[in-house]
Amino acid sequence: MHIAEARTLIEPLPLTDRPQRWMDLGCGGGTFTLALAEVLPTGSSINAWDMNAFALQHIPKEHHGVTIKTRQADFLRTPLPHGVDGILVANALHYAKDQKALLSTIHEALVADGILLIAEYDTDVAVTTWVPFPISFQRATALFPANGFTLPRRIGSRPSAYGRGDLYTAFARRLASSSPR
Repeated sequence: MHIAEARTLIEPLPLTDRPQRWMDLGCGGGTFTLALAEVLPTGSSINAWDMNAFALQHIPKEHHGVTIKTRQADFLRTPLPHGVDGILVANALHYAKDQKALLSTIHEALVADGILLIAEYDTDVAVTTWVPFPISFQRATALFPANGFTLPRRIGSRPSAYGRGDLYTAFARRLASSSPR
């Protein structure tokens, strides 16, 4: 996937005009990181985490007026900073066997009304070893509200390279007055 394609999938995201602090968990080579940088307001920042140090080397420190800081880290085992405006998990939520625990961690990291943005395959059947725990949009509609988020809203989709279920993008907001169950 190219940056322009990723941008198309996330561009409908409702953002404010003020600079924001975001994280990209499991960012890989940065395709969605750079797409996010293109839609965020100038002066924003993204902390992009991935376990693959080689992939992180390809991500620039700045893109479209947005500062990008990379870190070699396993987002499933490394505590997240608090007070983040948004968290992107593109093609990575499906690596979490315990998605409720990950959503609880993300919930705690986000500010009230913060955004969780995902890109996932619209299937609940493992596709390959690279997509061991997929989360269909239908399952996300039950999982997110049960873990302190609004109902997710689908904002984009495209055919999957794996042939099973489209790749979709969706976002949900952290509910201010709730905590994950």
